[in-house]
Amino acid sequence: MLTRTAFFLEYIAALKKINMKKIGSFIIALFIVGNCLAQVTYAKPEEISEIKSRPLIVELLEKDQKLIDDWAKKKSKTKKSEEKSKYTEMEAEYLAFIDSYNDHIKSAIEKLWNLNEKVEYKTASEVAALRKSKSTKYSVLWFSESSSTYSDEFGAKYFPDLTIPTMNYSRIEKGKVKVDYSYFMHYTGHREQNTLNLSDITFSLMLMKMHLAEIEKTGNKKYQFQQFAKDQAEKFCKELGSKELIISEKTIHSKTSLSEIKRNYSGDVVSMTEDEISNAIEKGEDKIIGLCIPTSIAAGSAGPLSVARILYLKCFVNVSNGKIYTAFGSNMGEFNDPYYRAKEFGKYGKC
Repeated sequence: MLTRTAFFLEYIAALKKINMKKIGSFIIALFIVGNCLAQVTYAKPEEISEIKSRPLIVELLEKDQKLIDDWAKKKSKTKKSEEKSKYTEMEAEYLAFIDSYNDHIKSAIEKLWNLNEKVEYKTASEVAALRKSKSTKYSVLWFSESSSTYSDEFGAKYFPDLTIPTMNYSRIEKGKVKVDYSYFMHYTGHREQNTLNLSDITFSLMLMKMHLAEIEKTGNKKYQFQQFAKDQAEKFCKELGSKELIISEKTIHSKTSLSEIKRNYSGDVVSMTEDEISNAIEKGEDKIIGLCIPTSIAAGSAGPLSVARILYLKCFVNVSNGKIYTAFGSNMGEFNDPYYRAKEFGKYGKC
């Protein structure tokens, strides 16, 4: 069941495939024929309390032996040393991802999760067995990778490897299709590593909790995180003023410099490495950091052209309390890729 989790690198590869010159063509193509995978909340606001009242199972990842065997088979058949090395590296990265995720989710739950009074950990196969038994006792929190596959009129499939890391929170009997709640996880910067940091998980859980609380408070049905972030930004935008902003050095657009960004913003803008940002998030420092949060995968075609991309919100968030000041990319005409441009900073803090 972990075929996609094994290829978390697909998420990174998807970032590399973004061709900024084709964005205009891509947008036009979507209006001709398209498919969009968006984050959806199926649970009704009054059902959130039931999800929280149940004992929570936190699902731990486990290796897919069939996948391991398949790689071993392919490795044994090839005579090319580069191919053999590729399968060896893939297996090592796959197993390392499972181990690190399981360690990180336990640490994050112990530190942050207070929605469910009772928490226990079970493997994916144990959770699958409970679902098969038609259990209605538990809620489950688990990791998956959301993907969007576009099929043309001839049945050909495109973009099966474009994925978004996703945290799901749902009543166990809902299965894995019509999930009560899912959150598309932000990913700190553009690391070319097949990992999720502890900070990626802990901060995702913090924003999930805030979003769920707002769903209960407002009673809004199918209240997506994108709209929540936009509403929060409208609420707190005036508080941003000229406060210092921090961005990852790898999220600065190739045609933009940090000095240009600084000239367009009324305060200071500092660039940090991804590890420095991760450390600040893990420590809960009082810093306002720019996070690129995926909201959907859009795919479409016009004649021979087929394009897909992940759409993002660029949110400046105080990582000590989760307060969202901006949600750039939520309005028509705003770039919704994971890169910052100087022009955007002239709008921040001006509500």
